[in-house]
Formats: sequence, C-alpha cells, structure tokens
Amino acid sequence: MPQLEQLASTYASQLFWLLITFGILYFGIARAMLPKVGKVVEGRQAKIAADIASAEAATRVAREAEDVSGEGLRKARAEAFGLTAAAKATAAADVAAQLKVVDDQLAAQAAEAEARLAAAKAASLTELDGIAAETAAAIVEKLTGLATSPAESAAAVAAVKA
Repeated sequence: MPQLEQLASTYASQLFWLLITFGILYFGIARAMLPKVGKVVEGRQAKIAADIASAEAATRVAREAEDVSGEGLRKARAEAFGLTAAAKATAAADVAAQLKVVDDQLAAQAAEAEARLAAAKAASLTELDGIAAETAAAIVEKLTGLATSPAESAAAVAAVKA
C-alpha cells in the first residue's frame, strides 16, 4: 500500500530530527544547567548547615546564660533571705528592749501604786480606830448617859482589837 510507505518515510525523518533535537537539548541542559543547579543546591545545603550550627551555638550560649542567671538568682534569693532574717532578728531585739523598758515602767508604777495603797490602808485603819472610838463613846453615852473621854474610848477600842 502506497499510503503506508509515504507515512513511513515522512515519520521516519521527523522521528530522526526529534531524537537529534531531544539529544542536543538533553546534553545542553545537562552540561549547561545542571552544574548551576548543583551549585545552588550545594549553596543552600551549606547555608542550612551554617544556620543550624549558628542556632546550636546560640542555644548553647542561651543555656549558659540561663545557668549563670539562675545561679545569680539563687545567690540573690539566699542573700535576701539572710537580710530578711537579720532584719527580723534586729526588729525582735528592738521589740524586746522596748518591752523591757515598758515592763520596768509598769513595775515601777505598780510598786508606786502598792505604796500608795499601803499608805491609804494605814491611814484608813488609823482613821477607822478614831471613828470606832467616837462611835463607842456615842453608844456608851446614849445607853448609859455617861460621857467618856476620847482617851478612854480609844483605850477600850484598842483592848477589844487586841
């Protein structure tokens, strides 16, 4: 069939030129483009590796800084607790001294009040003896009609008290 022979000769030349063009493009790209792409890939890998190394170094530095600041914080806390304890001790000593002064003042006031009470008691007892003598004299005069002297009444009250 003549139609098939014509197709074979036409398509054979097109297939030949397709293979030649494809080969030229393939080897052209492989020789010209692949090295550039390879350099870009290697550059990106190097940049990524450098960034990872930089991040690891920064992480180490941050951990060291955290350890140093943590140690500083622990020292500051210990110092603060020490200062607080010293302040509490000083305040307690001041309060104790003030309490001692107040206790001494209260003791002095109590002793003074007791002395006044004792004096008032002695004065009232002395006065009570006089009142008892006067009352006894008034009772004797009312009951018997006889008047007694204050000295006799005082002697009688002292005799009854004893």
